[in-house]
Amino acid sequence: MLQGENYKNGMVRIKAEGEKVQVGASIFRYYSKDEENLVKKIEELDLKIDDAMETEMTVFPSDIKVLNNKIEKNIEKLYSENDLAKITEIKKEIDEAVSKKATIAGEQSPAGSYVKKLIDERAEYEYKLNSGTEDVKTELAGIVSYKVDGFENLLSPSNFGNLYKEKLLELNIKTGQTIQESEESGKIIDNFKFYIAVILDSAEAKATEVRKKCQS
Repeated sequence: MLQGENYKNGMVRIKAEGEKVQVGASIFRYYSKDEENLVKKIEELDLKIDDAMETEMTVFPSDIKVLNNKIEKNIEKLYSENDLAKITEIKKEIDEAVSKKATIAGEQSPAGSYVKKLIDERAEYEYKLNSGTEDVKTELAGIVSYKVDGFENLLSPSNFGNLYKEKLLELNIKTGQTIQESEESGKIIDNFKFYIAVILDSAEAKATEVRKKCQS
């Protein structure tokens, strides 16, 4: 099971349910502790930067027009996109375009000092936002799933010595049981490996031990 230290802060999915990933891929991230407040401050600064740049639209109008078109197209994409990973990427592109637009007006316009001050303030909040998040990566390749039932660590080959009949019956796992998607953790499923646990009543089975070879 994949779970970081900041799981109580809320989670943003980077990889979608059922998506195949390689070793080292970022699966999801946790919000920073004060993320809601930081995001609000950044949004307020974006509005101030846009207002400050309204009087500077005569400066490098072609460059700013290209960036405005890019921002508008990406905003349109957000309305029709359902994939959380793609939504995150689109928002990142919008932020980058807004920053470039602000830089053009901020560094090369008569009112540059004020705009640059707003940009620096925004960068500070953005740094706090990014440095406070926790990125969770996988050490395994496989398929991403957020359907976590809490048995992932218990029903594991590493815990084989504790998987006896009474323990398995205590779990009361039902066939076809619906598992809700977690908002705190995830896991990687290796679809090339699986383990089967069965209960045998024969004398030979009861006499077996871990790593003991069977007699032919």
